[in-house]
Amino acid sequence: MTLIHAENVNLALPEGARRLHLYGELRQTRNGKALAVRGPFITVFENPKDRVLFSAERDCNPFFHLMESLWMLAGRHDVAFPSIFNSNIAQYSDDGIRFSGAYGYRWRKWFDIDQIDAAILRLATDHETRRVVVQMYDARNDIKIEEHGGLDIPCNLAITFQVWRTEDSPPKLDMTVFNRSNDLIWGAYGANVVHMTMLQQLIAEAIDVEVGEY
Repeated sequence: MTLIHAENVNLALPEGARRLHLYGELRQTRNGKALAVRGPFITVFENPKDRVLFSAERDCNPFFHLMESLWMLAGRHDVAFPSIFNSNIAQYSDDGIRFSGAYGYRWRKWFDIDQIDAAILRLATDHETRRVVVQMYDARNDIKIEEHGGLDIPCNLAITFQVWRTEDSPPKLDMTVFNRSNDLIWGAYGANVVHMTMLQQLIAEAIDVEVGEY
């Protein structure tokens, strides 16, 4: 198991890359050969709101990540809107019109329930609950997509939330994201950290607590 504690994504990236090169093994993936670390690779961000990665090598587009996050929070899955900010994103859609694995659509519409609203209601009425789960992976659908060679299957599987409090600090909302597989630079520390922490901040503000760890 690999565990990294970092204040923010900018401090996590060099340490994550160091661990990957130190412990990673070269493996074949659907996108070619890549270094992979065996077992869970866990990163704890202590200040999730410090979410923009400033790396010349990664060269993130913060405007695209911001607009994509808002697109997710709106529960959309159309290709057209995010393509305004990143024309390459359309290649990950199976039909060029929509993304079946779009996180926001799965948060808000896919399961015939708005999981974000449900999470806010549950956490607002019970700060002690540990049963709040927001799901992205759907075995009923995604296994079939995989069998037919589909491109768009969620890498991030589920999210759990918990309000954490201590005697000497105000309550804070911690969030844990479970992931089947992810690219350290492009996904986990590039785009996903923006998407997920904006969701965390939205829910934290809705239930009137501070943002905790991610």
